[in-house]
Amino acid sequence: MEAYNPVSQRIKLLIDTYADGSVRKFSNLINLASSQKLNRLFNLDTRNNKYPEPSFDIIASVANKFPTINLNWLMTGDGNMLLEGNKVNGAIPKSVDKDSVTTAPLISQYAHAGYMKGYADEDYLEAQPMYVAKRKYSGGKYIAFEIRGDSMDDGSKRSICHGDVVLGRELYRHYWTSKLHVPMVFIIVHKQDGIVIKEVVDHNLETGIITCHSFNPENEDFNVNLNDVMQLFYIKEISRDVE
Repeated sequence: MEAYNPVSQRIKLLIDTYADGSVRKFSNLINLASSQKLNRLFNLDTRNNKYPEPSFDIIASVANKFPTINLNWLMTGDGNMLLEGNKVNGAIPKSVDKDSVTTAPLISQYAHAGYMKGYADEDYLEAQPMYVAKRKYSGGKYIAFEIRGDSMDDGSKRSICHGDVVLGRELYRHYWTSKLHVPMVFIIVHKQDGIVIKEVVDHNLETGIITCHSFNPENEDFNVNLNDVMQLFYIKEISRDVE
C-alpha cells in the first residue's frame, strides 16, 4: 500500500505529540478553517491510489503556530523536530518526562518590552512559549530569555551569542545585600535599559553599585546601581541553534 507522503508522516507525529492524535484538535490548534483538509492527507486518493501532499496553507499554519518547529526537519526530515531541542510552544511533548526537567516561560527578543511590564503577572508568563531545560534544577523561579545583540560574543567558546536562549534562576532581592559571587554572568532586568546579560565583575556593598563587563572587547565596562534593577538571574544553561 502507498505510504503517507513523508511530510504528512511528520505532520502526523506533530498531531500525536501536540493533539493526542486528534486531527480535529490539531486543526483547531493551527487555526485551519476545516479539519477535512488535514484529514485528507491520511486518506488514500482513489483516483491515483496515492496519499495527497500537504498544501502550502497547512505548512504555513503549522509554522505560524509552532515557530520552534524546525521547518527543515518538517520538509526534508533532516535535523531535529525542534529548532533548539528544548523550546516548546504549548504542551510538553509526551516523550519528555515532566518530573525530570525544569520548565520555564520563554521570553523572546520581541517580548523583552512586554516582560518589563508583565514580569510579575502570572497570566502574562503563562501566555509565553515554554522552554524545557536539559535536566531538572533545584527549586526557585526560572525564566528563559532569548539574547539579542553581540556584547557577550568575543568569538570564543564562552560567548553568549545573538539568538542564544539562556535559562536563568532568579536571585531574590534580599540576597543582594550580601556580596555577589563575582565574577559571574547574570541576566539583569534593568528599569531603563531593559533585559541585558553581563558579567558582573565587582559589587560594592556600601554603594550598591555593580560593575558590568562585556565579553566583546568593543564594549566598555559600566556601573549599575542595584536600586535601578528589577531582577537578577543566575545562568543555569545556554541553548543555541546548531546549523
